[in-house]
Amino acid sequence: MHDWSGNREQIKGEPDRFVASDDGLVMRTSVYVQNPKVFCECMKWKHKEVEQKWKVYYDMAPA
Repeated sequence: MHDWSGNREQIKGEPDRFVASDDGLVMRTSVYVQNPKVFCECMKWKHKEVEQKWKVYYDMAPA
């Protein structure tokens, strides 16, 4: 598990599992959330960061 502070810790419990998709473009992920409020704030921050990067990309003048 990754805890936003940069530290890594092992999740206790079931070993990692995955479901393979026939479509190579499909990827499913899951996370173990200990603090939903902090997780939501991190997701909002990341969403804003990605939106800004797309805005910069689309605003570039054609070469």
